[in-house]
Amino acid sequence: MLTKSSVDNLLKHIMNLASRPIVEFNRFEAMELVEGLKNAAHDTHHEKEGYYNLVHETLRGKLELPNDQFRNYIFPLLGDKDHEKVLDVISKVEKSNRRQYGRKSNSEARGNRGNSSLSGPGLRCFYCNKLGHIRARCLKRKKGYAYTV
Repeated sequence: MLTKSSVDNLLKHIMNLASRPIVEFNRFEAMELVEGLKNAAHDTHHEKEGYYNLVHETLRGKLELPNDQFRNYIFPLLGDKDHEKVLDVISKVEKSNRRQYGRKSNSEARGNRGNSSLSGPGLRCFYCNKLGHIRARCLKRKKGYAYTV
């Protein structure tokens, strides 16, 4: 029988894994733990069930990143209680990763001068959870609707 303490234990285990040196960190092991956290929160009707589901979906979309970049997402997502602040931090981490690791070549960057990097089929909005745009471009957020998970 799962309890609230099993959710807390999974959180501690994930944070311990993320605290390891990068050579010992495995993003696939971390992803399995996050999936277990999502399932445990669902089974126990945990108050943060929706948030842990969103964390799982966010990290699942980041599995192609190297271990060090993937690990950068875990602490802000699971280590902070203020979820709006966390989602803003995620946006900053993504920008930093793009700058540091140069996702686009110079020829691609010259060809995409518009807002195409802020919208597209592979992006998911952290505000309305829909594909095709990011939170900064979310029309629902700009109109002042409340976010529900």
